[in-house]
Amino acid sequence: MKTKNAVSLIGMIGNDVEVRLANGVPYARFSLATSTGGYKKQDGTEVQEKTQWHNIVVWRHLADFAGKYIKKGMKVAVDGMITYGEYTNKDGQKVYTVEILANDIILMSMPQQRGQVQQQAQQGEYQEPFTPAAESNDLPF
Repeated sequence: MKTKNAVSLIGMIGNDVEVRLANGVPYARFSLATSTGGYKKQDGTEVQEKTQWHNIVVWRHLADFAGKYIKKGMKVAVDGMITYGEYTNKDGQKVYTVEILANDIILMSMPQQRGQVQQQAQQGEYQEPFTPAAESNDLPF
């Protein structure tokens, strides 16, 4: 019987990434926020936006990449698998953990990009990039 453990998230980085070594192998941890939009129910009740925080772990070359390029406030896409762990804290209590072990990260924005675009738009300098529509005769299939 086949099984699958796959997670895909798109969200905002909550902290700058720190790369560390475990037995000489680089790894990094960072938090990722995803949100469900707020909405209004039919009865008029407002449901507030809800943010979920995810603990992301990356190893080896992906840890080096994350440490070099990922900064707080960036929007990224993360693919990986969910992992569960446990450890005993200094008070002797068992602590359970949930982490996403990422195997792919795609940078979707830079932290200052949004503010720059808004500032340019207010100054009248920003225009949406033009992408010509493909003509039906030019389709590659």
